[in-house]
Amino acid sequence: MFSNRLNQLVEGKYALNIDFSGFRSDSEWEDWAYLKIFYFLDDLLVKRVCSNYSDFENTIDELSDRYYDKAKELGIDKKAFICLMIAYHEIVRQYRSLENFVSEEDMAKYLVGIMKKSENIYNGGSIAGELCNALNKMVETEEIELVENSALTDCYGSTGEKPVIFYDTNWLYFPKETFDYIVPKVTLANNANVLRNSLYEEGLLKTSDALTYKVTLYDKRYSGKVNVTAVKRSVLSEEAETKRKGGMFNYTPCIDADDIERIPLGTDEKGRKVYWSIGHEELGNAHMLVNGISGMGKSTAVNLIVKELYDRQKNIVYIDFSNSDSEEKLERSGFDRKFLGEHFCHMSISKCLDDDEELDSALSLMKSDRIILIFEAEKYDKDTEQFLDILYSKVVSDSTLSIFLVIDEAHDLDFKKGSVLYNIMEKGRGNGISLISIFQGPHETTPRQYSMMNQAELKLIFRLSDKIDAHKVAEADSLKPLGEFAVKMMNLKKKKCLAIGSLESDDGELYSGRFIEITITDI
Repeated sequence: MFSNRLNQLVEGKYALNIDFSGFRSDSEWEDWAYLKIFYFLDDLLVKRVCSNYSDFENTIDELSDRYYDKAKELGIDKKAFICLMIAYHEIVRQYRSLENFVSEEDMAKYLVGIMKKSENIYNGGSIAGELCNALNKMVETEEIELVENSALTDCYGSTGEKPVIFYDTNWLYFPKETFDYIVPKVTLANNANVLRNSLYEEGLLKTSDALTYKVTLYDKRYSGKVNVTAVKRSVLSEEAETKRKGGMFNYTPCIDADDIERIPLGTDEKGRKVYWSIGHEELGNAHMLVNGISGMGKSTAVNLIVKELYDRQKNIVYIDFSNSDSEEKLERSGFDRKFLGEHFCHMSISKCLDDDEELDSALSLMKSDRIILIFEAEKYDKDTEQFLDILYSKVVSDSTLSIFLVIDEAHDLDFKKGSVLYNIMEKGRGNGISLISIFQGPHETTPRQYSMMNQAELKLIFRLSDKIDAHKVAEADSLKPLGEFAVKMMNLKKKKCLAIGSLESDDGELYSGRFIEITITDI
């Protein structure tokens, strides 16, 4: 206002117009005594200085001395205070015909208060402090996602809808777009570099040389090398810390309790147990799909789950038409020989078809004596489908009966509308049958069949050797970036798998679309 109003009031021949662009780099101006004070004014405040410069030159030394002494006495920035009070003096001179001006004493008192507040803000490091406040508020309100990433490699599973900050034990990692998103929220910082410099001065920045560095982040929106800014995790408030997403795949497993039924599947990379929450009221179905090449742990995982189901008083039925569930193979995959002898019963599918009472007796034995049934055939054929149809009808018609049905090489089954497989998958929990289907991967099915099998609420994906299979699984489960997930699936170690689907988090909620790598434990 000072420079603009003076430009209007002073005749051009008495006005001095100074272009301040580049002013601080032009040493010639420093020799002009009557400009030495204005030299310290911000370029954005004073674009032009317009005044009767003879009057100004005559009074500047006197005013400078007066305001210098007062600023020194009050302990505030001398140059800034002198400049502001000279500006006040010049405005009063130009408007001297008007009344009701703020007195010099009141103006000085007002400016001192503002300057002390400003100095507390800037000199107290509050650019960094304001960042902390803004950051914590955005994390607490979940405007920003706080996602765990223990090694800054292999990080998957942010929603892709919000800015993300990755964290490990000691540091927060801001991808460039997230840092740029936060900068405007910090009113004292003009740009990202000002904010980084403040963080660096406060000892909150990780790097000592470069203020940014490159790491590899894999996420729905981050692939390859990404610029990040690393800030000490200590800037987070306790409330913000509670909003963090855990695990390699943006998921913190629930803690087992007695409120609902949970089946342990294995442990994540931090040793935390991961559960299949079969008793959760929001679970659409209790079906499981297990994919992976031979020898990677599929059978061990399924038999572990069967043992846990058995311990929870669940009825289990195996359908074996590929010699997958012989006593020798079950023992190799973890079952104790004594347990096999006492709690398993092998029966022939053909005999059950010949005599309907065989199946009824077997189902009665299963319930009364807590027996796990294995119905066997030499190969898959129409008899298998016929037997499944009979079994399905008996379970559906008995409201007191429910079973977990385990089928290896499940891709061989008829999947057309009206088939047993179709009815089991489509009707969810209503038919009393939860299907655990096992086969190597999508290459063994048609796209339509795999889509139907993939309706299972939980998938365990072990190593896939076929790149096309890996891409199809990633695509079917909306795992992005597809390429990174495909590579991950093709490099899984033995007894490690991706658990994908409906997983219960530590807040007790069941979330779909979760992903986590787990290690299968022994029975």
